[in-house]
Amino acid sequence: MMQTPFLLRHARTTDIAPLQILIELSVRGLQKDDYSPAQIEGALGHALGLDTQLIEDQTYFVAEPRRYLSRSRDPLPNGETLPIVRMTKYL
Repeated sequence: MMQTPFLLRHARTTDIAPLQILIELSVRGLQKDDYSPAQIEGALGHALGLDTQLIEDQTYFVAEPRRYLSRSRDPLPNGETLPIVRMTKYL
């Protein structure tokens, strides 16, 4: 049986901060051509934010790579750091 390249698991409360950062970076990057900065800011805290109740209910999942080259602490635009997984090429 072939192993999938990702491990699917329930999100934990320790995932909240990284998920919030990931959502914010994704929204800012993917929506920049479609919405004004004010619209993006307005949506981030409400419509496009992380619903932590789903984590408490164990209905929010995280896909983690099974293999990676290295973990690093890459700087974010605001100067903070977040562990980023650098993945290998999957079979």
